[in-house]
Amino acid sequence: LDRSYFSTLFKSQTGKTPHAYLTSLRIKKACTLIEQQNFSVSQAAVSVGLDWRNFARLFKKETGMTPGQYREQGI
Repeated sequence: LDRSYFSTLFKSQTGKTPHAYLTSLRIKKACTLIEQQNFSVSQAAVSVGLDWRNFARLFKKETGMTPGQYREQGI
């Protein structure tokens, strides 16, 4: 498939671009890791394939709070 055609089909089925969908999955996995007390926020970021600066920004965009706030709330 052509890249733009695939993106169009993917977005019509999921409501997100492939990149946004992958980012969402990464942040959801990071949330699970952060909930585990034996994972630091930076370890969670690396585990899902994101560097710290991008991770914090993307996490806040996806969840509405910073990773530290998420951990403190114990969600």
